[in-house]
Amino acid sequence: MDVNQTRFHLLHGRADWGQLRLSDGTAALAELWQQPEGVDLPVVWDDTSRALRLTSRVPLFRRASGTEELVIAQRRGADRDSYGNWYWIDEAESGIRFLPSGGSPATEFWTSLRRDERCALPDDGGFAAKPA
Repeated sequence: MDVNQTRFHLLHGRADWGQLRLSDGTAALAELWQQPEGVDLPVVWDDTSRALRLTSRVPLFRRASGTEELVIAQRRGADRDSYGNWYWIDEAESGIRFLPSGGSPATEFWTSLRRDERCALPDDGGFAAKPA
């Protein structure tokens, strides 16, 4: 108990935390931290921040049941903009598809197959829509 009649203990630094034991009471944390990396501990000491932290876990994503495993050739980049619109590389890997946030059908956003097409300039020299 401290002068304020509380039962709290100040733990400051690796040495203080290292004296504690896990709930199973096997060994002090300092001893467990000396073991090889393969040991699965719930907490580790971070020398950079000088703090005790939870052990980093690599998330494991499992394939949904009833779906086939993707081969590397089927994996193509995709992303969403700040408006909720989706963009991804098309199946031919020659263009970009676009799905608006409203859920309309996906359309072609850009393709390398038509990069040589030129827009006809309007008579007044301004901007004009590209003919379909």
